[in-house]
Amino acid sequence: MGAYRTMDDRQLMHMLSGGGPTMGRLLEAAAEHRVQMLLTMLPVRGQPGEQRSAAFRADAEYVYPASTIKLVTAVGAVGRLWHWRRERARPDLTLSTPVRIGDGPVTTVAGELRRVFLVSDNPAHNLLHDLVGHREIHEMMWAAGLASVRVRHRLSVVELAERARRSPGVCFACPEPLDMPERFSDLNLPPEHGAGLDVGCSHVDAQGVRHERPMSFAEKNRISLRDLHALTMATFAPDVRGGIAFPWLVEADRRELEGVAALCPAESGDAAYPRASYPDEYNKFLLPGLIRVRPRAEWRYVNKIGRAYGFTLDTAVIEHVPSGARCVLSAAVYTNRSGELNTDRYDYLADADPFMAELGACVARELLS
Repeated sequence: MGAYRTMDDRQLMHMLSGGGPTMGRLLEAAAEHRVQMLLTMLPVRGQPGEQRSAAFRADAEYVYPASTIKLVTAVGAVGRLWHWRRERARPDLTLSTPVRIGDGPVTTVAGELRRVFLVSDNPAHNLLHDLVGHREIHEMMWAAGLASVRVRHRLSVVELAERARRSPGVCFACPEPLDMPERFSDLNLPPEHGAGLDVGCSHVDAQGVRHERPMSFAEKNRISLRDLHALTMATFAPDVRGGIAFPWLVEADRRELEGVAALCPAESGDAAYPRASYPDEYNKFLLPGLIRVRPRAEWRYVNKIGRAYGFTLDTAVIEHVPSGARCVLSAAVYTNRSGELNTDRYDYLADADPFMAELGACVARELLS
């Protein structure tokens, strides 16, 4: 293998042509299934080189980010802690410092990050969102060049827009306690515009009322696939030049993020996540395909997945450890044959899971070719 790999969009399509029947079927109706991908081949670890990216329908229409938005919040929480550390001259504020956020239990940022990455825990995300703050999370991401980021709402809760902009008080239980007051964001985010914001043919609203029209995502969370890809690369492949950068993401904190994002739940050593209940592919949609090609021990797979409203996403840095060959992949697919939304009846098992597994196998073969 040479010092670096190159790829263009035609090569990406050739790579995908080696997928299985589900991939072929969904790619034939790519617009209907909102299939989008970005693949960046990185320099072989430890060798000089450059990266080349290829795209398939990236940002052709709106894709609901689901839990991939938690990567935004996780990186933002690390950054907010760094800013407070500097602004308050408190070097004792770390990811492991006990903290109470609002009326929640005493926890640590490190503990909530583990739950976000290991099992994609929604309450953990919401606590970190409260820690960062509504205005602050947008200003941090926009300053880094991620202009598409919109974190409009917490996850798995129904709340008014005013509540979404309120951040409760934060108390750090250091030897010398530090209290941060409640904040209310005056940042107003207008409804989104663009293709594909109306999804499906019918939906059930938060009150359980059925409507025979598409569901609007104009006031839902958003991050473009290109920005999600850039965020993943900046967080988990910072040695690659030319992308975005977070000056406040110090190496020790970044490595903690990367370490937990690389684990399957059962690999974490936490008794709460037994393999019987949390199989290895639980939060790693591409893994079944990767291990069709080479054993699990040969892959380092650092990622964040998302799944909701029929959308399935994975954004990851994938490395074949023995060879050092690696890439960044961000992919999305929408699977909902009924066209009904907010009913929790989507075609994840029949369509999305096989598609992602076949994509993982395609990527593995490309890395090893």
